Amino acid sequence: MVSKSKKISSFVVFCCICVGVVSLWFFNGFIYPLMVKSVEFRALTGDSFGSVNALFSGLAFSGLIYTIFMQREELALQRTELAMQREQMRETKDEIAKQAVMQEAQVKAMIAQIQVTAFQTEISALQLEINPKDGNTKNKAICDIRLQGSNISRQARNLVEEFFPTDIGTTPKERSDKTTPSKSH
Repeated sequence: MVSKSKKISSFVVFCCICVGVVSLWFFNGFIYPLMVKSVEFRALTGDSFGSVNALFSGLAFSGLIYTIFMQREELALQRTELAMQREQMRETKDEIAKQAVMQEAQVKAMIAQIQVTAFQTEISALQLEINPKDGNTKNKAICDIRLQGSNISRQARNLVEEFFPTDIGTTPKERSDKTTPSKSH
């Protein structure tokens, strides 16, 4: 990125050059003919500036060649930067894929924990059936525990359906491969 002061100084130099060129043109077209009345002398003087015309033409061509080389360097820098950006995007994509796998593992662990909790409540209900402490409260406690266990099982099923809609055994990459259309070569 070009700094602001460098832009301003480049603009000032450009303006000075333009003023100089316009001044020379104005002098040659309007002031010089008033100073020298002889047309022959003006023609000879004009011919003597032919070398200056060649000099300015050569300088303009050199400037054009210089700008082509500058553009070439800028394009090379831009290509390098684009390659670095592509590599960074590739690394970001890989990192996101790793995070998706880790998140999937976390979800599976959470679902397993919920299922374990559901089994534990079912075991508690069965233990109450086997070892009754109180006849009236036994049936209510068993119903409450079984209801709680079925709610936990339903939550586990909902999580499974939410995170793994139809393909529980596949990885996120396999699921994305199924959803993205294949490119024909």
